[in-house]
Amino acid sequence: MSIDDSNSIKMNRTLLRLYSTTGIVTGTSTRSETEVSGGGGGTITKGDGNVSFEIKSNTTRYQEIFLLDEENNEHVFNLMDFLVPCRKGNLLTIVGGVEPGEDQGSYISAYNHDTQIMSYDDEILERYFRPKLLSLILYPTSIIITTVIALLIVYSGVTGLEPPSIIGAVFMLIGFIAGIRGGWGIAKMILGKITIKKLETFKINTEWKSLIE
Repeated sequence: MSIDDSNSIKMNRTLLRLYSTTGIVTGTSTRSETEVSGGGGGTITKGDGNVSFEIKSNTTRYQEIFLLDEENNEHVFNLMDFLVPCRKGNLLTIVGGVEPGEDQGSYISAYNHDTQIMSYDDEILERYFRPKLLSLILYPTSIIITTVIALLIVYSGVTGLEPPSIIGAVFMLIGFIAGIRGGWGIAKMILGKITIKKLETFKINTEWKSLIE
């Protein structure tokens, strides 16, 4: 977890070339956009009961920051789901990383020199710390185990149906789907905890100030 002399940083097994811009904040603004999906919300009364309909929404946050560097060049940064706490007059450094062989990168962190607060784009950084090999093993293993367990539980409940019925087949299908979803969820939860732990360790052990000062 170190920054080398060529102004690069090793993110797990990926070496990123780093670029940074430092300047005085001359302006900043934020906005949010919410995307709504679904057929509509509320309930419809039918017969003796109500049928509910769900609306799903996803909110994306944007921030625009203007910086004036020491050579009086103005820079504008458009960040998505990466909010940097700053105000007009703050001295700010924004850091971007580019992978080997790529000509485009992502903003990964920002440092407010006045408040001494380092901000990170955790969504971007987590991609580098997600254990890929463990993912290939854990997802199928979890899905197989939970699916087998679910099918055994359902099978033990429908074996008494004579002859084998459509109801039994439906329950077996439900058990199969539940097993897949359950296994996927368990694997995702475990990998998420491992990724967050590795990322937090990286943040603690990396001397970011040696990069930006």
